[in-house]
Amino acid sequence: MAIILALENLLNNVTARFATEGTLIANTFGWKAPERQSKEINRIIWVPGDGSGSLGDIGGPRYPGGLPERPLAMLDELFTCWIIGADPQAIQDDLAQYHQTRLNYDAWVRAVYLAAHGTYKIKQQSWDITRKEGRFGAMIKVVGSVQAVIPDSPLTIAPVDTVADAVAGIGASTDPDQVITPDPPDDPSDD
Repeated sequence: MAIILALENLLNNVTARFATEGTLIANTFGWKAPERQSKEINRIIWVPGDGSGSLGDIGGPRYPGGLPERPLAMLDELFTCWIIGADPQAIQDDLAQYHQTRLNYDAWVRAVYLAAHGTYKIKQQSWDITRKEGRFGAMIKVVGSVQAVIPDSPLTIAPVDTVADAVAGIGASTDPDQVITPDPPDDPSDD
């Protein structure tokens, strides 16, 4: 079973909602500089931690008994979202750039609220005003946190040299004792 952490889950749910609803804002994840993340005009870049690199605060467990494993602690995991918007039809119009970026922000807040109501907080938010002249678009920096359970379960990872045999095909058997031998390829000399 794959382990999905709270921040991954939040990103996946926001991205899925945008796709389902036709919201044309790209979501990317990672520590690369915003301009290297994607070439999309309207995008949201998710970065673990805050500007100082803090992971977040850890506290006592919440919601005991609600998970298969006993929760040991709750991490209020910090993340930063760079919400970028631009109106390519009005490159020199700051009001148009503001307008598109705010629409992207509103869509992001809605999607986060619907995905994680009651388990997230917006800690800080600000406009990026490092470039005031010759800019294309605008950017809002949001630092938030999401509640992440730290379970009482050992982490099991397959060794690096683990291999597996896979059988694919229509009508492949799910019986682990049945061995399926593929037909040999046609001999071209028979033609």
